[in-house]
Order: sequence, then C-alpha cells, then structure tokens
Amino acid sequence: MLHPPRYHFTIDRQADLLADMDLWERAEEGVFEPGHFHSYYEILIFKKGGGTHQMGNDTYTVEDCSVHILTNNTFHELKRTTETDGFGIIFSQVFLEQLQQFDRKTNYIQYFSESRVLNFDREEFSQLQVYFDELIRHKDNQSFFCNLVSLILLKLISSSRNEHKGTANITFEKAVLALLNKHYKEKQTLEFYATKLNMSLNTFQRHTRAAFGKSIIELQNEKI
Repeated sequence: MLHPPRYHFTIDRQADLLADMDLWERAEEGVFEPGHFHSYYEILIFKKGGGTHQMGNDTYTVEDCSVHILTNNTFHELKRTTETDGFGIIFSQVFLEQLQQFDRKTNYIQYFSESRVLNFDREEFSQLQVYFDELIRHKDNQSFFCNLVSLILLKLISSSRNEHKGTANITFEKAVLALLNKHYKEKQTLEFYATKLNMSLNTFQRHTRAAFGKSIIELQNEKI
C-alpha cells in the first residue's frame, strides 16, 4: 500500500500546468520528433531502452531501466526505436516551488536545475515501477496524482548514486568514435552509422561535421 504525502498544490488558473504525464505511442521506424525546448521539467522513464537522447550538449544512449531528468528550457531530442518502451512525467516551476515549500529538508530546486540520467538495475527499477503504475492508474485524480509525482521526485533524488557520469555519459562524439573503432575495417556506409545512432542522414551528417569537421567516411578512411 502506497502512502504518498498529502500536499495541497494550487494553481492560479485552471489552464496552468502543475503536473501531467505523456504516455508514448509505439515509435515508427525512421520517424523522429524534431528537437525542441519545454518551459516545464520532464522526467523520461524507460522500461525498455533503445535509441539516443540529446539533452543540452550531451547525447546519451537510452538504456533499459533508466530515467532521464530534463530541466526546464533545455533543448532535447529523443530518437526512440521501435523497441523503446516508456513514458514521460512533466511538471512546472510552480509545482516545484510549492513542493519545495512543503518539504524544506530536500533541495528539489537545486537537484532539478541540472539534466541528468539515472540507470537502475532491474530490481531497483521494479521497486520504482510500483509508483509508476500507481501514477498511470490515478492520472485523472489530480490531487492524488500530484502527490504521487512529489513522492517519485523524492525517490529519484535519493537514487542519485545511480547517476550516469564520466565515461558512461556518451556524447555524440564518443558514440561515433566507438562505432568507428568497431566497424571501420568493414568500410561501412553513411547510412549504417546514422542508423546505429538512430538519426536521419541529414542530422547525422550535420552533427558529424560540427563535431569533427569531416564526414564519417573521411574519418573512416583515415583509420583504414
């Protein structure tokens, strides 16, 4: 039995956002949503990984049992595969500020001021899944829903030891170099590398030239 807090969140106008969720439809192969910004915060929860996710200047591989925390007003571009399974939780600055007033012992505003990735093992994720399932079940009960979101935020803060850092933080450049080191002897095509990173050809070419000043084929030929 879950026992979420009983905070009373309020908004000035009915149209204002406190917290909500985005249940994703199955991704179509080769169809990607263009990168964009949100004025709200977003937590992207991946039961099943696949593809890449750019947050700000960093690009991450999407792993199974992972949670991506996107701070507000930050560019992001999620390239899901057909295997990716998850959903998103969104909440506003108003929600975060009210939560901070309710629980002054936890620095929510500081924690969610940075985008980050948390990777869990299956047992840890299954414990969080209980809260995710309840959230989906009660998405139409705004008061209970908001209190469940606040509980999930606290759980994520307490799980910061799982944060994806250092060599595990795979930028676009590192992902390309890793693929080149593995496949350059095969003399692979531009399409091969773009598909591996789940990117369109034009986007992959643009990112490659911006990062290295050369095309992927030029980089591959230099290694042969």
